[in-house]
Amino acid sequence: MRSLCYISIILTVISNKAFAQYYDFPFVGWKQTYTFYSWTGVQLLTEISTVTFGRDTLIGAQKYVTNGFLHYRSENGKIYNYGYDFQVPGFVESLEYDFTLNEGQRFVNKQYKDTDSLKVIKKERILNLVGDSVWKLVLSYKLNRDEYDTIQWIEGVGDLRLGLFKTRFPDGGLLHGCTLLPDNRKISINFENTSYCNCQFEYGIDNDNDGFGNYIPRTA
Repeated sequence: MRSLCYISIILTVISNKAFAQYYDFPFVGWKQTYTFYSWTGVQLLTEISTVTFGRDTLIGAQKYVTNGFLHYRSENGKIYNYGYDFQVPGFVESLEYDFTLNEGQRFVNKQYKDTDSLKVIKKERILNLVGDSVWKLVLSYKLNRDEYDTIQWIEGVGDLRLGLFKTRFPDGGLLHGCTLLPDNRKISINFENTSYCNCQFEYGIDNDNDGFGNYIPRTA
């Protein structure tokens, strides 16, 4: 009987450790598509852009993944950015995402102070589009004195609506389209912005999720 208890405890510990694994991102080859507005002098046009992290680099003794301008690293469910902070001023590392937070806990960084920090109201495991088990956090934030709104963070993506960089500008900033692996398979789609995420192709819907549609060559 005692040995069965020991086995049960060991299996529980193993299960908990496996369940606590985190999805490190971004990584070499990780890419994300965005739409943004471009003013021509006459009208606003919707443009599309893709950011790809192509290599690792060392800053001091710390390794970051970079596209040549942006620098990110992940460690045990926390995503950090190394960049220029005008408040310092100078280059510093800052926490951008924390997937170790539990329901009821708050996220605080240079953007979200104690008085208006994000609060985790839901945390759950979901499957991304390639079948990986990842954490999804729903967080509430204060719009004004009486109103709140929610945002979604997903491992492997960042902010589901705004993408990794979470930019907000008067003209809308960057809007996340989809996030892809190095082989162009999509791991996530922003369903508010599907027109520009390579979900539809000349040859039909990309049912096999290879990033290129279901091309069937013509036969003679």
